Amino acid sequence: MDPNQNIILIGGRGSGKSSVASLLHGRTGRALMSVDSMMEQLVGMDIPTMVSAHGWRYFRSIERQVVHNLSHEQGLIIDTGGGVVCELDLEGKEIYAIEKIKLLQSSGTLFWLHCSVASQQERIKTSRQRPSLTGKLSPVEELQSIMQVREAWYRAAASVELNTDKLSPETATEAILQYLKQSR
Repeated sequence: MDPNQNIILIGGRGSGKSSVASLLHGRTGRALMSVDSMMEQLVGMDIPTMVSAHGWRYFRSIERQVVHNLSHEQGLIIDTGGGVVCELDLEGKEIYAIEKIKLLQSSGTLFWLHCSVASQQERIKTSRQRPSLTGKLSPVEELQSIMQVREAWYRAAASVELNTDKLSPETATEAILQYLKQSR
């Protein structure tokens, strides 16, 4: 495992990124950086308030700034938000975030953690920190819609893909560590 390369977790809401990131931190001793937490610190408000007050375009601009800053650091575990693979075009439609992804890829290995929409919904059903992405659909419909668009983007961005449907956070963590050990 190259100590200078970042370990970067991407994936949709409820895929296990935060749990696995915390375990990786404990197992490796590397600093853990949460993109969402850094955004909240930078702006001085939580994610739902930020989105409500300023909208998704502002949120993505702050996210881009945080990703840029983190991509110049070394030896971190980076827990990204579910939408790190996207930006908004001029009409407000999600598009692939080439710039952010290239920055992340240049600084480390991207692990795409994913699971079924049913698993995502079960894992996030009590969270108040996840604002609606569409404001129009039920939570399940929203997850299905978002994943239809973003799945190809996650796949294109990732070096490694892990389906966490049947993996405990501990098992997913071990799989990541084994990959890193073998890829030296």
